[in-house]
Amino acid sequence: MTVRTTSLLVAVVLSTAALPGCVTSPNWGDSPSSRRDAIDFTGMASRANAPLRVQAWNYTTSTFDTVRSFTGSATRLATSPDLYGWSTNTVVLPDRYWSPGGCESSGMANLRVLEVNTDGTTSELATFTEAGMDCVNDHLGEGDHPVVAGNACRYPEPRIVLTTPVQCPFPNLADTTGPQLSIRLADPTRVWQATSGGSELTAAGITRTTTMTATARLRDAESTAAEVRLIADLNLQCRNAAGSTLLSPRGFVEPRTQAVVAGTRSQISLDATRGISISGLISACPSGTTFVRLDGAILADGRNGAGAFAASPVIRFTVL
Repeated sequence: MTVRTTSLLVAVVLSTAALPGCVTSPNWGDSPSSRRDAIDFTGMASRANAPLRVQAWNYTTSTFDTVRSFTGSATRLATSPDLYGWSTNTVVLPDRYWSPGGCESSGMANLRVLEVNTDGTTSELATFTEAGMDCVNDHLGEGDHPVVAGNACRYPEPRIVLTTPVQCPFPNLADTTGPQLSIRLADPTRVWQATSGGSELTAAGITRTTTMTATARLRDAESTAAEVRLIADLNLQCRNAAGSTLLSPRGFVEPRTQAVVAGTRSQISLDATRGISISGLISACPSGTTFVRLDGAILADGRNGAGAFAASPVIRFTVL
């Protein structure tokens, strides 16, 4: 990958107590040649033999995962306060840690490095852009203390975003391994997600005024995406003046497909998204009836370029 090399002097960068160390490589905005490149990490920690973690944002679960745990060195590289070097090499990120998009966009990984404190809490280490490292050099060259240099030049957020060129695989038309399917239901404050191989979920606490977004996601790193469907089974119950209950199905299927042709590159992911307005569904009760309840179930299914099929678990919800 394209990563600037830094001298030992430049690597000796301090931050404040809130940010006890730093990451000197990779820098924010570095560009590996592909998603498969091994990434080498170097930096500084606040104490000898510090426990450290490299974490990457998982675009499937929307969480940071630890992809490497390791221990820093006992080599002191600065004093007053002390700083100790650390490095960990050949970190390879699976596709779930690169932004979805296949042929639609370049890949993007969102990384951070944590130092585990003596009380068990963690601190995010400061990071730099390439220009930030030049800034550090300038400050150190003018005789500034490394604390001053680091605080003046660090990136505002302790994150490292890497980008790769647009990459799309050729279809693997012989791959019979099914794709990974996930279903995601979100309102403004909560997210429920179920993924292939997982269990059925119940989304609780949905009110009559809730507006949600449902998303079906298909990922297949070994093959290509051919079709994904967001499937919603929505049953609206309304009561008339005579006390009879009327059932009004309001389900839908939201598909997304791409043509998979031998010899032509295709993307490895497809998403299908649709909004669900609970108040809009309630208002669909016929004139002269009143709302009783809404029972909903959403899931995702799809297939890859080889025709292998998979489905997600179901997310269910009820509104009274």
